[in-house]
Amino acid sequence: MIHYKHSMPPALVNIGGKRYVVPIWKEVSKTTELKDIQWERVRPKPVVKKEAKILTETFVSSSDDSILYKKEQDEIINKIIDILVFDPIFMFFFTF
Repeated sequence: MIHYKHSMPPALVNIGGKRYVVPIWKEVSKTTELKDIQWERVRPKPVVKKEAKILTETFVSSSDDSILYKKEQDEIINKIIDILVFDPIFMFFFTF
């Protein structure tokens, strides 16, 4: 009996004269059948989606106090900008 622990059901494939249980690609004997495999189904962990944080910055115009500017940027974009501008290793490789 072959113990198989995975979220997808097992399948048998023959490649190059050998037999494998996929998707884990475990080599088994040539006489193995699906009924010889004990499948323990594992539920995949749910993927938690993070919503992008929008960073809002407001500032007053330097020429006219009655004008208020609002600047919005995605947090991910800010991190990319920080890496591109402030990372010394990145700057080292791209200064040549």
